[in-house]
Amino acid sequence: MQFPTGAGSANYNISEYEVKAAFLYNFTKFVEWPQDAFYSAGEPLTICIIGSDPFGSGIDFIKTKTVNNRRLEIRRLGEPADTRECRVLFISPSEKMRMQEILNAVKEQDILTVSDIVGFAHYGGIIELYVKDRKVRFRINAAAARKHRLKIGSQLLELAEKEQ
Repeated sequence: MQFPTGAGSANYNISEYEVKAAFLYNFTKFVEWPQDAFYSAGEPLTICIIGSDPFGSGIDFIKTKTVNNRRLEIRRLGEPADTRECRVLFISPSEKMRMQEILNAVKEQDILTVSDIVGFAHYGGIIELYVKDRKVRFRINAAAARKHRLKIGSQLLELAEKEQ
């Protein structure tokens, strides 16, 4: 599925997962982690992908970015036990059968969980990405964010569909 980049770029399309990678980056700008979530002031803000990586090189641009004076880092994981240094965890669609196990494994951690697995926010994930009318959209489970001690900015909440 292709997504046009907007006016002035009629001949260039970007993939669904390039758009979703941009969403992941932007989420980091509107979420506040507790002070003690980071081991040190210089620790990077790490975005982890668990399962098959649907982004490929489309997420590599994040490595050149910083948010709140923290450089961003990308890690690809195989097991939930490897999430200790993650601040954002994208659960790949390949992990649909293990989704609840992964969510349970990180429930005590200050991690923003994100996925495009259908029903993710309903089942306890924080941000669920989905496509509607050829646009990537998202829903937020604010109760799940509070359990992970995360504060989601009002600008982000206003743009999201709310999970009940």
